[in-house]
Amino acid sequence: EIDTNLAEAYADRGVIYGELNNHYKALESYDKAIKLDSKLIMAYTNRGVLYASLGKPNLAIEDYNMCISLSKNDALCYANRSRVREAMFDFTGACQDAKKAKSLGYKDKELDSLIKENCQ
Repeated sequence: EIDTNLAEAYADRGVIYGELNNHYKALESYDKAIKLDSKLIMAYTNRGVLYASLGKPNLAIEDYNMCISLSKNDALCYANRSRVREAMFDFTGACQDAKKAKSLGYKDKELDSLIKENCQ
C-alpha cells in the first residue's frame, strides 16, 4: 500500500492469498497488479491458474491469450492454456498449445500424455 508502483508485489500477494484459499483477495491483488502494469506476464499467468481452478475457463483462456500476446515464447502460457482447452474438450487447441509448449522447451509428463493420446 505504500508504493502503488509495485505491480510485482501485488502479483506475489495474489499467489499467497491463493495459497490461503482467499480467492477474492487473490483476484483483487492480480487485478491491481495488472492495473499497475498491464504487461506483467506473471499476473496474467497466475490469475489464469486461479480462474481455471475456480471453474471459469473462459476467463483463464483470456488471461493466457494476453500472456501469449505479450510473450510469444512463454512455454508456461501455452502449457496452461493447453490444460484449460483440454478441460473444455477443445482437443485441437489443446494439442496445438501442448506441442508449442513442448517446442519451447516445456517439460511435463501430463502434456506428453495429452499429445500421445489426443494429437495426431
